Amino acid sequence: NRLQVSTIAFPAFGTGALKFPPDVSAKLMIAEIVDFMKQNNQHFVKTVYIVIYQDSMFSTFQSVLSRPRSSGGSSDVVHAVQPIKSKPSNGNPIATSSAPGAYTLGSIAISIIQGDITDESSDAVVNSTSENMKLVETGVCGALLRKAGPGLQNDCDAYIAQHQELRYGDVATTPARGSLKCKTIFHVNYDPKSKQWPETVLACLTKAEELRYSTISFPALGTGIHQCSPDRAADMMRIGIKRFVTGTRTSHNLKTIRIVIFQPELYKPFVEVFNKLTQTSDPWYQRLYNNTVGYYFGSSTTEQREDGGVEKLDHFDNNFITTSICLNIYGETNESVNAVEQKVCDIIDHNFESTVINNDLIDDIPRSDLAALVKFSEDNGVELSIDRAPLNQIKLHGETRSFSKVHSHVLSFLHSHQNRAQMQEKAELLQMRVEWQRQCSDGTYSPYETLLNYDIEKEHEQNKKEYIHNDKQDYFRIDFEKSLEFDVVGNMKARVKRVDKTIEGYPAHWDPMPLDQSNKEVQCHVVDLSSSCKEYNEVMAEFSKTMTQGKNYKQVLKIQRIQNPTLYGQYVIRKKAMEKQNPQCQNERKLFHGTKADICEKINVQGFNRSFSGRNAIVFGLGAYFARDASYSAQNQYSNPDANGHKRMYLAGVLTGEYALGKDGMIVPPPKDPKDVNLLFESVVNDLQNPIIFVIFSDSQAYPEYMITFC
Repeated sequence: NRLQVSTIAFPAFGTGALKFPPDVSAKLMIAEIVDFMKQNNQHFVKTVYIVIYQDSMFSTFQSVLSRPRSSGGSSDVVHAVQPIKSKPSNGNPIATSSAPGAYTLGSIAISIIQGDITDESSDAVVNSTSENMKLVETGVCGALLRKAGPGLQNDCDAYIAQHQELRYGDVATTPARGSLKCKTIFHVNYDPKSKQWPETVLACLTKAEELRYSTISFPALGTGIHQCSPDRAADMMRIGIKRFVTGTRTSHNLKTIRIVIFQPELYKPFVEVFNKLTQTSDPWYQRLYNNTVGYYFGSSTTEQREDGGVEKLDHFDNNFITTSICLNIYGETNESVNAVEQKVCDIIDHNFESTVINNDLIDDIPRSDLAALVKFSEDNGVELSIDRAPLNQIKLHGETRSFSKVHSHVLSFLHSHQNRAQMQEKAELLQMRVEWQRQCSDGTYSPYETLLNYDIEKEHEQNKKEYIHNDKQDYFRIDFEKSLEFDVVGNMKARVKRVDKTIEGYPAHWDPMPLDQSNKEVQCHVVDLSSSCKEYNEVMAEFSKTMTQGKNYKQVLKIQRIQNPTLYGQYVIRKKAMEKQNPQCQNERKLFHGTKADICEKINVQGFNRSFSGRNAIVFGLGAYFARDASYSAQNQYSNPDANGHKRMYLAGVLTGEYALGKDGMIVPPPKDPKDVNLLFESVVNDLQNPIIFVIFSDSQAYPEYMITFC
């Protein structure tokens, strides 16, 4: 008007990158135009055009214009004109929802076409494969392999050699070869049964964006060997694409997304599902309309509020929190906008929690168990992501009401797997010493499964007459006295025998093991040493290296030898295995361990069980702690005095092997080689150059040779 211009044309403000609903845009624009016309007496502007590209949006604007306004009619100043059709330029691949299989979402064109994806000239073509990236001869894999040649499989093998596997959520890139027209192939591995399937699509689009690609082509993911229904496959892809477009970026390098359908019968279901992209009736739009636009234009569903129309959100439902949105806040002043923004942040902070759980066992947990954990989290509306080695992290984010339940479930899940791993380790060590075997039909003997062998031996050690195995798949009974196995009705199934595989006898300096009432050796025998014997003086010499009588202690009251054949046999087996693995290393050390009176009997019988860890210190990991110097273990916080002021300390044989630097929270040592996560250091220390504290994480790596009682 100041420039004395007679005509002006507007686009439909806000309906593009801002993704504002067309009816809201129409109300705001028309209201401002009407107010301008009414408040200015002298009008140079005679005609105002609002130019609408899409037919569906034109009808929305026309509908808003025809509604009576609460502040008076607008028919005297505003009139609609018929839509003017125009064609997009050839260089701008714009798609509208009025064309089947063609859509515009933000600044990105999405096309669903029928054809062969190997003919695509896009920057990237997506291929679904397995975790080992062995390309099969069928489907998209086979088609790409035939056109690219064997070099494509070589590229995949090179990726696996470097990364070990193609994990869920990762995108492996290989160059296009042979007669392929694209630049790059994106290889993905996903679980079609998981609700995180859209994240695979999102990961591909994000990778394309990072590489500054403008075009990408997808096959109909999930409809091949996974045999998903076309409706579900299309919906998962639609969700992934929408999450990418409606993310935090305001502009994209990626301009075109093509979904190439090979089977003609899949085209129609995909188009029908992707038509949902044109719908703008999401619940959050309605909330935004009620809370902001309703304030200016009036609303039959929301009353005007003194706080500017901000509706209180008592909680977020689970469907809402699984979708990322970009919330644009409009207000008359910066103060009102800031107040609403702070209110939203306060609601989120109040209703949501996040945490990161670190656990070195995560990489060893079967994928099926982790998938069940993810499903439990999703069913309870909490986002859970898993990073395997080398991070070994589980990240949780969700609504407070469900978060604590899922968090507790995850901790319990990890604890049960840790217990299972420890039990498996104990069972394997036991089977190296004692093995129960059953006779086969050909007369040979075969061993029982490792955990079953452990259960049988434990029953035998307790002098039970029989062992009963009863589960849904199998039932049998072992009569220890007859050395026979019977079935459920009492028929003999096989002969059994107990094989003692101990590779080394008792130490020569041990006393004979006494017998119990059933005429069997006792499990543990504690022998008091004479202060005049050589063995006593050798222990005192180690003790006195850092302990001065009259300064660190008054007197040594007694030294006792601990004789436990079971613990000693496990220790010897572990020692021989470690010496074979680390032939040039000092694998064994004599170290000290301070404790208190009520723990001594448990250590004598069970050894240095890791469940005792954390009683005094866990700063270098959740294991059993030992000190190089007796003076360190003699401190009251480690060797706790009893009511008489007596303190107790063990001199132990400890298999330290090769060690790494410890850190808080460790439950196993780190790997020696990042490429081999199963080859671990044997222990961790406080200082690599001058270690004083050693921590082990396997019960069989230490044997309590002597207990020193002093004051």
